[in-house]
Amino acid sequence: MVVKAVSQFSLIQPGDRVLCALSGGGDSVCLTHALARLAKKLGFTLAAAHFSHGLRPESAAAERDLCQRLCDRLGIPLFCGEGDTPAYAAAHGLGAEEAARNLRRAFLEQNTAEWQAPAIATGHHLEDSAETLLFNLIRGTGGQGLQGIPPRRGRYIRPLILSSKEEILTYLAENGLEYADDPTNFTGDNARALMRRQVFPALE
Repeated sequence: MVVKAVSQFSLIQPGDRVLCALSGGGDSVCLTHALARLAKKLGFTLAAAHFSHGLRPESAAAERDLCQRLCDRLGIPLFCGEGDTPAYAAAHGLGAEEAARNLRRAFLEQNTAEWQAPAIATGHHLEDSAETLLFNLIRGTGGQGLQGIPPRRGRYIRPLILSSKEEILTYLAENGLEYADDPTNFTGDNARALMRRQVFPALE
């Protein structure tokens, strides 16, 4: 499905440098591995970037090591960074989720500029897009919000956008890929965690 998305939406061009956001979670591990497989065939250069938000310090080192092992296995460079999300959130009057997103985006864009890459690949997939569509619908939205997550927005590309979570988990298992689980994806009190825990199971 990655090949189809890259081709259908013209996400990567020959000669591009692509920076893949690698958290260590299943989606980003799948994306990094799939892009590394395609890099030579499609003629682009790949690197990965891992950012530790400071929200779960007890697991930060293990997740960074997991990302390093994957990149060593794939033969691609890994850029690492870290931030203090609680302090940033308090200083700017933000919730933890928004603060972490801002810090991560700044880290990715800084490394993209330094590495001179025109594209940042993130692991958003089909279910993420469906969540976004429903979230926008609940808040109230126009036609653009009903499109879910676009395959491309500026320099950000989503090569997994046509892939389901089930397909991603199958890919991880078939390729023996290690990944980390973020418990806040389901146990947190943010809107997306509540939707995953309560709304989507009811809809299914």
